[in-house]
Amino acid sequence: MKRLFIPAALIAAIALTGCTESNNADAEANQPGIIEEKKRIIQQLEAEVVALEERVSTLEQQPAEAVAACSSPAAQQEPVNAEAYKDFQKIETKCYSIYIPKDWSYRLIGGNLEFVKDRLIIGETETLDYYTREAAEKFTANHVEQTSFKQSEAAPFIEGADMSVYQLGLEWEKPAAAMDPDWRYKETKVLIALNELELSYSLGFSADDVSQAEIDAIIQSFRLHSAAS
Repeated sequence: MKRLFIPAALIAAIALTGCTESNNADAEANQPGIIEEKKRIIQQLEAEVVALEERVSTLEQQPAEAVAACSSPAAQQEPVNAEAYKDFQKIETKCYSIYIPKDWSYRLIGGNLEFVKDRLIIGETETLDYYTREAAEKFTANHVEQTSFKQSEAAPFIEGADMSVYQLGLEWEKPAAAMDPDWRYKETKVLIALNELELSYSLGFSADDVSQAEIDAIIQSFRLHSAAS
């Protein structure tokens, strides 16, 4: 459940403004303009408190975020090699499963995963539109430059699925309004594109924190839930 908290500073500002008006009443007796301005500020702050309270009430009445239903082809895959993944942990989502290193933690948010290591977010997943090879080679988004592209050599074999796996190198920068021109985020993004489902599962990783070997192991562990499962 999403919650908003009314800032304590806002409440304090109302109290402080009222107190100041009381303490300085004599001094301001001959300055009605100052008194009127303070009354206006108090009314504005009180209105903001009411608006925040109404927003909190609305959010608390909203249902939990729904996770979209998952369609899957009648695909078959061999299980992962347990010995090869003894230092990994399995994550089940509605549509697929993957293995990640045991020293990572994760959060499942609205059907997508967020990967965390040493309190640092180092990757995430999302579901995107279907990407052809041509579209993946020309991946575009705001404030990002594509620096590399290749067909992933770690693509798992899924019998019965028309699937392609692409790996992209991306470099993100903040918008000019963020006033941090030196900030850069290098991402390794893997697109698992499924033609019959008309979608792509995207797994993005921090290029500075996740090695290529770790990425390959995660992608090789990808198991799509079949229509029968």
